[in-house]
Amino acid sequence: MKTATQRIPPGCHTITSQLTVRAAAATIDFCRRAFGAEELMRMPGPDTSARGE
Repeated sequence: MKTATQRIPPGCHTITSQLTVRAAAATIDFCRRAFGAEELMRMPGPDTSARGE
């Protein structure tokens, strides 16, 4: 008998938004200051790109 898999990872919602911007690191910092966003992780890219949650 197969066990059920969880389709949505823990801590995520059914809809997860994404933004694509040129200065991602600066945008993440702005969102933290302006909206009180909590940065869970950041994966910087080779230039000014980054991925953050």
